Amino acid sequence: MTRPDGQFQQALRRSRLSQPIPSILTNRATPVEVLDEPALTAMTEAWFVEYEHKIAFYAARGFDIAWTLDWAKKYWWSWQARDMSYNHELYTDDAIAIPGNGAFIQCTAVDRYHFNADHLMYEGETLYDLIDAVQLAGMLPGPTSRAFKWLMRGAALATRYVGPAR
Repeated sequence: MTRPDGQFQQALRRSRLSQPIPSILTNRATPVEVLDEPALTAMTEAWFVEYEHKIAFYAARGFDIAWTLDWAKKYWWSWQARDMSYNHELYTDDAIAIPGNGAFIQCTAVDRYHFNADHLMYEGETLYDLIDAVQLAGMLPGPTSRAFKWLMRGAALATRYVGPAR
C-alpha cells in the first residue's frame, strides 16, 4: 500500500457518524436497529480479517489475489479519509463515471468491481436488493409480517405453476 497501514488503521478509528444517533429507526416498515461506532468498526475489522482468510484459501489453491486486499484498503481509506488523491492507484484514467445525485439509499447492496491486468478498476457497479429497499421504505410489509409471508407463498405457488425458466 502506498500509504502506511497505520494510516488505514487511524482512519478506521475515526468517527463516521454524526452524533447523536438513534438506537432504533422507526421510519421503516419494521423497526431497524442502528449500529453504533464500535459496532461499525468491529464489522469493518472483521471484514478485513475474513478477507485475509479468503486470500489465504485461494493462495493455497494457486490463485494469487493478495493485491485485492491492498486495493480494498486503499479504496476504503480514500472514502473514509475523503482523500481522492490516490485514485490513480485505484482506477483507470479512462473509466466512465456516472455521477450520483447525492441521495442516500439504505438497503442491502452488492458491489461488483472489474479490474484490468494492472490491478486498476475499469468498471464498478452496485446492485441493490429491491425487496429490502421497498420494505425499508415501508412500501412492502416487513419480512416477519404475516402479509409478507403470504406474498412469498403466493410467489412460490406462481413459480411452481409457471414452471422453471427455459
